[in-house]
Order: sequence, then C-alpha cells, then structure tokens
Amino acid sequence: MFAYRKPKSQTIIPTLTAGKRVVSNQKDISNCLNQYFCSIGENLVKLLKHCGPRDFVKYCPAPCPSSMYCNPVEPHEIQKIIGEFKSNKSPGADCIGPKLLKEISNLIISPLTHIFNLSFASRLVPDSLKLTKVILVHVCRKGDKFYPNNDRPISILSVFDKILKKTHVQKAL
Repeated sequence: MFAYRKPKSQTIIPTLTAGKRVVSNQKDISNCLNQYFCSIGENLVKLLKHCGPRDFVKYCPAPCPSSMYCNPVEPHEIQKIIGEFKSNKSPGADCIGPKLLKEISNLIISPLTHIFNLSFASRLVPDSLKLTKVILVHVCRKGDKFYPNNDRPISILSVFDKILKKTHVQKAL
C-alpha cells in the first residue's frame, strides 16, 4: 500500500549567535529561535504609528450579512480536489498527507461534505483546521548562517484546510 520513503534530512544547527552570546545547547538554540520569531510582530508594532482600537473601521465597507453565502458542496467536488493533490507533499500538523487521504477518501467523503457544509452555513472554520506545522528554512544570505534572522518559518497546512479553502474559492467564483 505504501512505498519506501527516503528519510528526510534534518538540519542541525551546532551553534547560534543570539545577541552577543553564542549558544550551543540544542534546547537553548530552540528557545532562541522561538523567542526571535515570536518577537518579530511586537518589534514591528513598536515601529508603527499608534492607532486606536477602532481606526480600521474607516477602511471597511458596511457589512452585508449574506456576503459569504455559498451553495452546499457536493461529495464529487471534494473527491475531485483530493484527486488533484500531489501525493508526495508533506502532511500538516495532523500528520495526514495527501497520499493517505487519497487511500481513505471514499470512507470519509460523506463526513467531510457534512463538515464543510456546516462550515459554509455557519461562516466558521473549525479550530482544528487552523493548526499548522511550522518548519524553518535556511535562507542563504551574506554573513553567518547561524543567526536566527537567516531562517524563515514555513507553515504547512492540513490537507483538510486546503480542501475547505479550495471548495470555498470554487463556490465564490
């Protein structure tokens, strides 16, 4: 059912320069990277002009309660989207990849259709579909490769979230 898969390579960072200190303990390196990426938003906010909590409203048009209406999705539409996925793509936080989804799609197509139609009707996306797996990708730049700002986080979404988004885009067009 499943073919042999080549083991994924792992990038091990032996040392990391954090501020004025060099860190070599793997736990400390993880904490430094985590702290760096979690502070980017706060640091950007400090650079921006202060806005009131409701200032964004002046840029928004009047809300329309039926603006997100979508016709219900049909099982064959979901099946078509699943069939178009490339089997070799990485799984998201739920560890379910496109290859496994293709194998079990006939068993779960009815529950998926029901969940997606509930999502369209309620205008809500289930929280479990919002989880992502984040991996770091080293960006080759001039200078030392052991600085956290030389890495970029990449989010890998769940295949179910991808299906929901694609059905929504199809319905919105």
